[in-house]
Amino acid sequence: MNIIPTKTYYTYDNVTLVDTGPVEAPLNLDSPKDAPTYLAPINSVPTKPPATVAGQAAQLVSVENGTWQVVVDFRGQTWFDQTTGAPTLIATVGQPASNLSVTQSSAYLAAQVIINFKISAQVALSKSDVTISRCVENSVSVPAAWATYRKALRAIVDGSDTASTTLPAVPSYPAGT
Repeated sequence: MNIIPTKTYYTYDNVTLVDTGPVEAPLNLDSPKDAPTYLAPINSVPTKPPATVAGQAAQLVSVENGTWQVVVDFRGQTWFDQTTGAPTLIATVGQPASNLSVTQSSAYLAAQVIINFKISAQVALSKSDVTISRCVENSVSVPAAWATYRKALRAIVDGSDTASTTLPAVPSYPAGT
């Protein structure tokens, strides 16, 4: 049984030029014995890429010379736009754009807290509508505590109250409702 000689080649992604691993290329049986050639796969070079660790990738710099470089690799991670707060999935090797960060900006997070606080106030205001409806249905005067409570919630929702950080306490339910 004849064993065909092989030579190791190192493949790379044709878009990112990142190392995708070694392959064995068989000897071209039609090549001359004094100058053997191998049937190298497309997108491969005979030069071994440098070793990498987690968070790195070997990227081909020159196909002609088979020159590699080690680059940072955040592919598959979600980073955040520091202007809009939008999440961005990193899809290429190398340093991500300067407007991206691993964490969301403190300004964005603060804005999210305010938005969530306003939503909570709106939900509480909507729930309080039931109490007001029960007062009307049962001919019970709306207690001043409930009017004050709803006014405070409206101020949070419309943004005129920028000092509060917690919702006002729900007053006692009116008797007879």
